[in-house]
Amino acid sequence: MRKFFFILVIIMLIAPVAFAANANDPHMYDESSSTDESAIQIPDNYTEHKTANFQFIYPEGGERIAEQITSRAEKMRARMVDEIGVNPTGTTRVYIARNQKDFNMLQPGGRPLPNWVAGVAYPHLNLVLMRQAGSSGQPINLLETFEHELSHIILRRVVKDRNALPKWFVEGLAQWQARQMDLERGMRLAKALISGRLIPLDDLIHRFPRYTTDIHLAYDESFAFLNFLIGEYGLDTFQSFIRRLGDGEKFVKAMESSYMTSLHELEKQWISDLKMSYNWIPLLSSGGTVWTLASILIIIGYIRKRRQTRIRMAKWEKEEAEAERIALLAEQIANEGLPESKKTPLVH
Repeated sequence: MRKFFFILVIIMLIAPVAFAANANDPHMYDESSSTDESAIQIPDNYTEHKTANFQFIYPEGGERIAEQITSRAEKMRARMVDEIGVNPTGTTRVYIARNQKDFNMLQPGGRPLPNWVAGVAYPHLNLVLMRQAGSSGQPINLLETFEHELSHIILRRVVKDRNALPKWFVEGLAQWQARQMDLERGMRLAKALISGRLIPLDDLIHRFPRYTTDIHLAYDESFAFLNFLIGEYGLDTFQSFIRRLGDGEKFVKAMESSYMTSLHELEKQWISDLKMSYNWIPLLSSGGTVWTLASILIIIGYIRKRRQTRIRMAKWEKEEAEAERIALLAEQIANEGLPESKKTPLVH
C-alpha cells in the first residue's frame, strides 16, 4: 500500500513535465498526390534488405538498428491487416535515414520537414521515411514510429479517396494499432470529460483543431473512440466499416450503416463508457489529492517508525534481561563450594 501511494505521488509530479517535453507529434503523413518520387536522393553508402512485403533501405553499418524493424515488419503488418480486414497490394519501401540531412534528401517532395518529425508516410507512393535519431542525436523509438506510419500506409492503400477519411480517424487508428496509450492520455481525457471540454465528433469530422492543446485532445479522443468501437462492437463490425469506406461510401454513412445506429448515439455510448473508465483520474491528479497522499505517506512513515522503535526497544529489553539472567547463573555456579566469606554477593 505504501509503495502504491508513493508511485501515485511521483506520477502526478512528473506527468506535466513529461507532457511538456513532447509538445509536437513526431508522426506525419502526406495526403498530397503531387509529391515527386524522382525527387528522392538516396545518400551514399546505403544498403537494402527485402522481405515479402517490404524493401528496407538504410545506412551501411546500421544493420543492428534496422534489424529491430526488419525482423518484426511482416508479423506487424499481418496483425494490422487482420485488424482492418483488408490486405492491400504492393511493396512498401521503408527508408531509415542516418541523420536529419539524409532524412531531408529522401523526401519525395524535395522539401525539408520540421526537426521534430521522426517519421512520415506517403500512402500514394507506398513509402515510409524515418530517422535513426532526433535532430540533436536523441534516440527515437523506431519500432513505434514504424508501426504508426505503417498503419497510415495500410489504411490509405485500402481507402484510396483521400477525402473519405477525417484526419482524427486516420491518427486515431494509427495510435490504436501502435498501442500508443499512456497515463497522460487518460489524464487529459478525464479532465476534458469532467470540465465539459470534449470536442464533439461531428466537429472533428469537419474541422481538425489548430492549437496544440486541442490537437492533443483530438488525438486522445480519436484513440479512445476507436478503442470503444472495437472493444464494444468487435473487429467484425469495424472491418465492415472499413470495407464500406474502401468501396467509396461517405464516412458518416459508412459508420452508421455498419453500426446500425447514428453517430450521435455512438458518441453518447462512448462518453458514458468514458465516464465509467476515467472519472477517478481527476481526483488523483488534483493538487489537493497530491498533498493528501503526501500527508498519508508521512503519517504512514511516522507510524512505521514508531512501530520499529517499539520492536527495537522490546528486543533490547529482552536481550538485557537474558544477559542479566546469564550473569546471575554464572555467579551462582562460581559461588558453589566456596566458604561464605569468599562468596560473591548476588545482586538481584
